[in-house]
Amino acid sequence: MTVRELSDYLRLDRMTIYKMLKEGGIPASRIGHQWRFFQEDIDKWIRSLRTGPKARVLLITGDATTAILFQDGLSDDSYIPTIASNTDEAVSLVRSGEFDLVMLELSNSTVECFRQVRSFNERVPVIIFLADADADA
Repeated sequence: MTVRELSDYLRLDRMTIYKMLKEGGIPASRIGHQWRFFQEDIDKWIRSLRTGPKARVLLITGDATTAILFQDGLSDDSYIPTIASNTDEAVSLVRSGEFDLVMLELSNSTVECFRQVRSFNERVPVIIFLADADADA
C-alpha cells in the first residue's frame, strides 16, 4: 500500500501517517523515496494496540496436530489459548478458570464433555467442530 492507500484504509489524514512514520510507530518499508505498507503488517500492528482483557479460549482435542495449529493460530495479542487433551483435563480447567469460549472437537466423548463443561459454566459459548488434520488441503 502507498501512503494514500493507507490513509484511506485507516481513515487517517496523510500528515498523520507521515508523523507516525517519523516517530517509528507504524510498520513500513522504504523503496527509493516512497513508503510502502503491507496490509498484513498493518492489521497485526492494529491488533497489538488493542486494550482490554484478552479472550481466554479453551480447546478440547485429543489430536496433537489440531492442538498445535490452534495454539499457533490464536497465540497473538488478542487471545490466551489453553489446550485440554481429554474430558477430565477440560473439566479441571473449566473449574479453575473463566473462559470466554470453549472449542470442543467432535469425538465419542463430546456429549459427556459438553455436559460437564456446562455444569460448571452455563454461559460460556461452546463451539463443536470436526477436524481432520490428515485431510488434503
